[in-house]
Amino acid sequence: MKVNVVVFARVRELIGADRIELALSDEATVATLKQELMTRYPKLESVLPHCSVAIDHEYSKDEALLTEGCEVGLIPPVSGG
Repeated sequence: MKVNVVVFARVRELIGADRIELALSDEATVATLKQELMTRYPKLESVLPHCSVAIDHEYSKDEALLTEGCEVGLIPPVSGG
């Protein structure tokens, strides 16, 4: 299945794009997606564990199943003042 991944802030800087399309197995979860991203983009190792994940605009946990064509948002922690 293919999913669309939208990234923001530091994640966007590290992968050099604001969105990517990934092909994953039919029973992929958020955890599967994270592992695939770590394999493709090793620089994400420092930030990915701290990112929130949204599937089709709803926050999700690592065990959530992905569906064909869904949009997955990776939202890094925000800091500042």
